Amino acid sequence: MRAALAALAAAALLLPAAGGAQAAPAGPVVFADGHVDLAPRLVDGQWRLQARRDEGGAAAWHPLAGAVLTVPDSAKITTPGGQLSLLGPAGATAYLLPQTQARGVVWPGWTTEEVSGQIRGPVDWVFEEVTGPGRFALFTSDAFGRPTVLVDPDRPLPQTVRVPQATHAHANWAFTAPGGYRIRMSMAAGLTSGARVRDEQTLAVAVGDGVDPAAVTAPAPPDRTPEPAGGAFAVWLGVAVAAIALGALLIVLVRRRKRC
Repeated sequence: MRAALAALAAAALLLPAAGGAQAAPAGPVVFADGHVDLAPRLVDGQWRLQARRDEGGAAAWHPLAGAVLTVPDSAKITTPGGQLSLLGPAGATAYLLPQTQARGVVWPGWTTEEVSGQIRGPVDWVFEEVTGPGRFALFTSDAFGRPTVLVDPDRPLPQTVRVPQATHAHANWAFTAPGGYRIRMSMAAGLTSGARVRDEQTLAVAVGDGVDPAAVTAPAPPDRTPEPAGGAFAVWLGVAVAAIALGALLIVLVRRRKRC
């Protein structure tokens, strides 16, 4: 019995304290207006794909996990068809975050300025997967309105956009239906050291006024997700039970040996 109690006490020391539970995470970082760029950067020597937002005249960096772009109903357009038939037939409805900045909607772009001089060659921006209730397209427009399609919903993914060094650009982000979208993407490049680096993240987008941004917020990548408190408790509870069983087994073996 003493051995069992000792095993139980040792296992109890490994259990997380009741006061050590993590506080509930704050709500999502919502990009609803203003200028936002997707960009790679080196953070403590690690290559990271993040969002850069102008806040109060200074640059603020945010992980994509826990952030969401919102596209309001005011961003609705009537599709022209023709060269933009990828958005649907003429007269259909789509949601558009335009290439040029517009009041009341977020202005998403991308930049490699943060890593210029630290990389060799361009950054490969790869759109790995898009999930959502409609189609997603990324395209630029020239002065005559002629589109250059960067991400074509009529072609299979992944699709790659090559971004040169010291680039800062914007495009049209189009969605054909309201709802929650997840755009899984990666940015990769070769460092001047010769190492090849890559980071993959998911950009969450809430399209339409009726969509709750918190419902579509992208989760953290699997290799960076902390274990939930409940999961840790279950693991250590298993350790405690195993320790008790082992202690009981030792008592039985000791008693049998004494009888012999």
